[in-house]
Amino acid sequence: MTNVSNNKTTADVADKIAIVGVACRFPGDIASLDDYWRVLSEGRDVVTEVSEERFGAAFYQHPDRKEPGKSVTFSAGFLSAS
Repeated sequence: MTNVSNNKTTADVADKIAIVGVACRFPGDIASLDDYWRVLSEGRDVVTEVSEERFGAAFYQHPDRKEPGKSVTFSAGFLSAS
């Protein structure tokens, strides 16, 4: 194991990791670790349906997964504009 001290590396101290910063951006307007933990602890599902404003899902929808150019689901986790 190594330790860096005064620009020198020694092998007598266990490796340690310090997390000095973190950032996140997830669906469901999650913008902080507190928001993320809240969503997880509440068991919330932040996946939503694709809105008609994005594209007309009816045109692409088909019950057969093997149908070329079609889809069977229109759910996604969208990031907010903020």
